[in-house]
Amino acid sequence: MLTLPLAGIIKNYFPESKVLFLGRTYTKDIINLSEYIDGFINYDDFTKLNTSQKIEYVKGIGADVFLHVFPRRDIAFIAKRAGIPLRVGTRNRAYHWFTCNKLLNLSRKNSDLHEAQLNIKLLEFLGIDTTLSLSSIPAYYGFTKIPLLEERYSEWIDRTKFNLILHPKSKGSAKEWGMANFEKLIMLLPKDQFKIFISGTAEDAKSMKQFIDKNDIATDIT
Repeated sequence: MLTLPLAGIIKNYFPESKVLFLGRTYTKDIINLSEYIDGFINYDDFTKLNTSQKIEYVKGIGADVFLHVFPRRDIAFIAKRAGIPLRVGTRNRAYHWFTCNKLLNLSRKNSDLHEAQLNIKLLEFLGIDTTLSLSSIPAYYGFTKIPLLEERYSEWIDRTKFNLILHPKSKGSAKEWGMANFEKLIMLLPKDQFKIFISGTAEDAKSMKQFIDKNDIATDIT
């Protein structure tokens, strides 16, 4: 969700470009909803290959640019060995100095910008205006391929209330707000105005069991 807007921005500036998204299995269904993504590469399947197979696979993609939004050492070295012409990463990772040929200054720790805005800063090397307001970013998700909601799920939606999904866990990808704060939020929201859902992976459901059980006013969709 923090990376996907980059695809829309790239397509806005370069309509004829082809954008592939490298992600985990659990992200595929969301990525496939976007009109700005031309292909999905499953990282979980990719990791099952040996090093030589990984290099050949990446060579076969024929990419001109590899943008390391979520930096991983193994991917950085594979992209280099596969001979991708332009490999873009931040200066903050030591291994990028050996694997990337376009290094960008990006400090996340001391920035007041939203994580999505910081990710967009990585597109400066393309001459793209990266000073987007937070409110403008949703326009670049491109969620135009959304299927009809199954009837068993649509029945859960209360048309008389604001339907709010809370997603407390981040799988370690971001600083979390804390379960106690989410619990306070549920208590504060007027019950006659909001229908609340709690989402997450199956793994999240196990770690949040006590929280979910305690806040049974919310609908569990983990």
